[in-house]
Amino acid sequence: MFRFVRLASTQSRISFSTSVSDFERTWMTPVGTKPTNRVTRTNGPKQLMTIPGYPHDQSGNSYLHHPQILKYVKGFTDHFDLGQYVKLNTITKSIRPVPTDGDHVQWDVTYCNRHNVNEIDTQRFDGVIVSTGHYSKSHIPEVKGMDKFTGSVIHSRDYRRPDVYEGKRVLIIGASFSGLDIAFDLSKKAKKIYMGHRDAGLQTKIPANVAERPDVSHLLEGNRVVFKDGSEEDIDDIILCTGYSYSFPFLADDVIQLKDERITPLYKHLVHIKYNNLLFVGLARCVSYFAQSHEQARAASIILEGNVKFPSQQEMLEDADRDFEQKRKEFDMTHLHAHYMGKGDLQWRMNKDHAELCGFETVPQVVKDMLEHVQNTRTLDFGNFRKRNYFYKDPHTFEVSK
Repeated sequence: MFRFVRLASTQSRISFSTSVSDFERTWMTPVGTKPTNRVTRTNGPKQLMTIPGYPHDQSGNSYLHHPQILKYVKGFTDHFDLGQYVKLNTITKSIRPVPTDGDHVQWDVTYCNRHNVNEIDTQRFDGVIVSTGHYSKSHIPEVKGMDKFTGSVIHSRDYRRPDVYEGKRVLIIGASFSGLDIAFDLSKKAKKIYMGHRDAGLQTKIPANVAERPDVSHLLEGNRVVFKDGSEEDIDDIILCTGYSYSFPFLADDVIQLKDERITPLYKHLVHIKYNNLLFVGLARCVSYFAQSHEQARAASIILEGNVKFPSQQEMLEDADRDFEQKRKEFDMTHLHAHYMGKGDLQWRMNKDHAELCGFETVPQVVKDMLEHVQNTRTLDFGNFRKRNYFYKDPHTFEVSK
């Protein structure tokens, strides 16, 4: 989803342009298919998937099914009458800076109707917030021998039901949330499941017909996989739980540069260093998305109102490089993790940066504490973590029940 902002002197007028958002891709069942078995429930409790000012019903299960999440967001939209600002079925073709007086720019946004691509229009805006998410472009790794594999190969986003794998030997590449969700689901039908991944061994108990393996080395003719420890197995099908790649086809290379999953030039993973009225909300990976997106939206609105004084461009570039290198050294992360916040307290450091930059309070400590409990439970008991229910006891503490 794109948020195109045209600022008036005393009040912001906001229009939203969207074709299909990441949220809809994740939580809406595709037309003509049965409801998914994999992502039928969230991997975080509703207490952490709350937009301030519009709480969930605190009764019932904490882990919701996808129609409930979609209903919640639609309810939020209706409650605050946001529908009047939404332009549905719209594909953004390009967003280009237009120089104005001084060092400022406006933005020409060219878009077309999703159902009539020849119906093209361009409007000019004073600022743009890009909030397209990062769950649309599947990351497909290069695996030697994959071109000769005769079984099915799909990405996790296309997984629907376990029954099509009944009695089969399935290789899952990747062992994060999607990989584990699919492995547990497949274990009811598949003969054997091999999870090839590069991480340390899983800490949770896994089904008896699921086996961990090192990362995949290559595939041999005859549908045989070779792992990096030299072991081999016969397989029938492959499911790639390998994540997603950033994609901004509407922004030219002279606006942003995308290399090895690092987007530059960005300050604090939020604001364009050269064009401070181009902002990215929801860019960071592996965070508490509802809380962080809300905080980043707050920051973006304050920035677009002109109420933030930035360091020089050179200072911001040096800060971004320093952040990138420090993260890699501190957490032994690869160059592909520039915007990954799933280690230590990285996401809360980012939130603190945004709060200090824009002059508001950070995410409440109780939210951080609850997330830590959820993460620990999910890591140690993946098969049962959704059976727990969370409650805010007061503004500072929470409780858990089964």
